[in-house]
Amino acid sequence: MTDSTLSILKKAILLERRGKAFYTHVSRQTQEPSLREFFEAMAEEEDRHEAILSRQFRAVSMTGRFEAEEGKLSAETLAVSQVLTPDVAVRLTSAGFEASAVSASMAMEANAIAMYRQAALDAVDPEEKKLYSWLADFETGHYETLAKLDRVLTESAWNDAAFWPF
Repeated sequence: MTDSTLSILKKAILLERRGKAFYTHVSRQTQEPSLREFFEAMAEEEDRHEAILSRQFRAVSMTGRFEAEEGKLSAETLAVSQVLTPDVAVRLTSAGFEASAVSASMAMEANAIAMYRQAALDAVDPEEKKLYSWLADFETGHYETLAKLDRVLTESAWNDAAFWPF
């Protein structure tokens, strides 16, 4: 274990904490129940990631090693992809705040993916590598979900503004 290992864990915990705070704020600001549910699900997933990272921080601080997370690193997301229905996308088109939140969320997720991928590449401990790879994959799922939503919003905005030349 090195100081950089603990530093990466601290950064990761902070990143997840900020994501949770952002998604919680957005969920409280939206008036649309399905959107509130979407952003609440995102916040819950970030909270779960923070708990896993905090547990690993304690383990590394005390033993110098990562703990095995067997069975704790589920590949499935909560309900994000189920909440993101065409109905939600249609409601988002007229909701400027939420649409902006989607763009900001994509940037946050892209930063998280890059950090976790690099941490996985640099990891020596197999459990550390497994954890960061799992987080990178999970955040990639978030990013892809948000990107789909962003594409729908962009096309809707283009249609509404008659941007199509035909």
